[in-house]
Formats: sequence, structure tokens, C-alpha cells
Amino acid sequence: ATNSFTSMMATHPREAWKAIQSLADRNRPKARPTASSPDEIRSHFLCVNGVPNPETEFTFTQRITKPLVQDGPFTPTEVALALRSISTGKCAGTDGIPNELLKHEDFATTVLELTNAYLLCDDSMFDKFFETSLRLVPKKGDLTLVKNFRGIALTQSILKLVHKMILFRLRALEPLLRDAQFGFRPSRSTTGAATRLHVI
Repeated sequence: ATNSFTSMMATHPREAWKAIQSLADRNRPKARPTASSPDEIRSHFLCVNGVPNPETEFTFTQRITKPLVQDGPFTPTEVALALRSISTGKCAGTDGIPNELLKHEDFATTVLELTNAYLLCDDSMFDKFFETSLRLVPKKGDLTLVKNFRGIALTQSILKLVHKMILFRLRALEPLLRDAQFGFRPSRSTTGAATRLHVI
């Protein structure tokens, strides 16, 4: 049988391949996969990395009697902590105030007042905080071409400081976030998320 098939491949290759395909049943239409049920989807994602994730069950066993996130005006301690985390040597925004000036100890009281004014400002003042200056930074190549520039938006240093303090307050919610969330969290990156997806 082997010799006859070999001779058939040599003399009539098209017919030989048709015979192979008929034996392998390759031309049979494949069945379309059925849609997963909600329970199947839930079970699949419950077992990321092969271990059920208890955080998917949002069952609260105790009543929350006080706000999880600090409210009210910013404190001198919050301002000092945020100032330590911002970098120097950066370009100032539309207000012209560099980070070096905000960090100067002589302006500690003024900075605290400015950040708390942001929380209480009206609409007209609020718009001033969000004024942005767009600057073009040259890249390599022919600088007569617009594609060889990249744009950066310079926001006010005091606004960045306020956002930093709001972020520090929101981090009190960190223990409540699901383990599968990687975005906007410290010590996590897209590499970890990609690894998790690869395991799935």
C-alpha cells in the first residue's frame, strides 16, 4: 500500500492530496463555538493563575462608620509630604511658579493657603487653575517639518501639588481594590498585567 501511494504521489500528486484530505476530514465544516454562559465566564475569571480570587465576592461583614478617604482642608503635613515627592528642575506652567519656589520653607504657609483655595474656588477661579501652555519640543531630523516636534502641556505647579495630595488621600482605598487592577497603582506595571494575561 505504501509503494502504491508513493507512486500515486509521483504520478498524480493532486489526487493523492485529495485522498489525504478526505482521510483527515479537513474539509468538514467546523462547528461554531457556542457562547459562554455568564456562569462559565465568571468561573473562568475566578481562577486567574489557577487560584480562586476571594476579592471577586464583595461581601461586607462590618459597617463602615467613618469615611475611608480623608475630607476637609489640606494639612501642613500633607503639603510637606507632597512637596517631597515632586521633582525640581522642571519647567513652570502658566503661573510661572517653579517647584523650587513651592519647596522653599518661607512659602510653606502660602502654599498651604493656595492648595486649600483650590478646594473652595468658584468656577472662574477653577478655570484659571487648569490653564495649560502647549510647547513644541524639537526631535531629530528636519525641524522645518512638523512631524519632528512633539508637544508637551505645561500645567501649573500648584495644580500638580494639589493632585498629588488628592492621590495620597485616595490611596487609603488601596486595600479595597481588586488584585487584578494594575493601572494607576504603585509597584505595578503593564508587564505584570501582560504576564497575568499570558497565564490565562
